[in-house]
Amino acid sequence: MLDVLLEMIETVHRNDEKMRVFLEDVVTPMVKSRKKLLIFTEYRATQDYLESKLREHFPDAGDIALINGSMKLEEKIIAIEKFNHEARFMISTEAGGEGINLHQSCHVMVNYDLPWNPARLVQRIGRLYRYGQKENVLVFNLHPRDSFDNKAIDLMMKRVEEIVRGMAAVGEEFDDRLYAEILGDVLDNVDLASILRARTGMSCYFYALAILR
Repeated sequence: MLDVLLEMIETVHRNDEKMRVFLEDVVTPMVKSRKKLLIFTEYRATQDYLESKLREHFPDAGDIALINGSMKLEEKIIAIEKFNHEARFMISTEAGGEGINLHQSCHVMVNYDLPWNPARLVQRIGRLYRYGQKENVLVFNLHPRDSFDNKAIDLMMKRVEEIVRGMAAVGEEFDDRLYAEILGDVLDNVDLASILRARTGMSCYFYALAILR
């Protein structure tokens, strides 16, 4: 049985559609435009997998910074400095990413896998949505097409964006930096986990819209 499972794993690695989309549709355009990329994953094993694939496909893109829960504070600080000054990519696990702010050097994030607790997703985004961010923050979420939780999160995020854009309007012009600051504050106060627990099925959509008005 173990031999069969190992063969299945090898097959998945050779035909990893998620990795293909990640490398071709997300990373490649960012590398061409010389953008730094913050990548979040749930697991150390996935962190190693992502690192090996990035090194394989983008050997000239520079070093890769890593942060995970097993690292000491001093090691995390060194990794952050590396990312801020020379590394093109940073790959962080959930535990490793708590408390770090990278808004001064990066505005593009990829959630390679989504956390079970949606509130964690908000915390991840908060690594880049901070006061002083000068760019529009881009967040890519890689997830299965048929997932109610993911659809609900997407809908809630769109609703939050609509609200914030209305709040950030200054006269006839729109201040993108003000929008980023307001969105960061709003996300810090939206408990997505409670929203998803409170309702199931389509009713969750309407419940989310109501409390976010």
